Amino acid sequence: AVRILRYANAARQVTEREINTLALALQRLGTEEVVNIVLAASLQARRLGRDHFAEEKRQLWSQAATAAFIARALAVQLGLERNLAFLCGLLMDFGMNILYSVIQDIQARQACSESFPLEVIQQVIQDFHPSVGRLIGEKWQLPATVIEAMAYHHCFEQMGTDNPYIAISALADYLTDFALGMPRTVLEDALLTFSPAQVAVHPAAQRLGLDEAAAANVLASLPLNVDQAHELAAS
Repeated sequence: AVRILRYANAARQVTEREINTLALALQRLGTEEVVNIVLAASLQARRLGRDHFAEEKRQLWSQAATAAFIARALAVQLGLERNLAFLCGLLMDFGMNILYSVIQDIQARQACSESFPLEVIQQVIQDFHPSVGRLIGEKWQLPATVIEAMAYHHCFEQMGTDNPYIAISALADYLTDFALGMPRTVLEDALLTFSPAQVAVHPAAQRLGLDEAAAANVLASLPLNVDQAHELAAS
């Protein structure tokens, strides 16, 4: 409830009244937005005790929130279901979070104090997070589209499916890396030299039929998407 109220107040206009009840927050944000916030908050649940990968998980959470808002912006441009795109962006890399927890549990059970080399951990997570994400998605009985995005967003070009949400996830991943690859204070300046044509030629954009005009709209919304993700993460 606290997260929803904070996020609703962060999103309101200066001239609008303060939102101090869940009913007002629901009216201001809409049902789908509140569902997204609740789901995202549950995924950010803290681990009891010391978490050796707390910083890595914090970065993953920031990337997931940003990818979710970017995926939603892409869906709007393409006339697709924005809430489903949000879920695909939010969850596509969730297998990484699971693997960090599993690796920490394994290390805690080892008799020796020596831990796995960080480069080995990162390679394992990069290689196996899609398959782990798929297993988690199936166990949670998530929508099939979300499970496919979790499993195939890094290899959508090899997929024979016409599922556009896999390509949306791949493109959101690409744009998230760009947007978070620099301080927020210079993002607007960086966008001046990042042309819509660079987005439109991406294989995922071509699979989606995203033209330069739509790509320009998505790029224009990047700063807002990053700010929305920050507000959600900080709430």
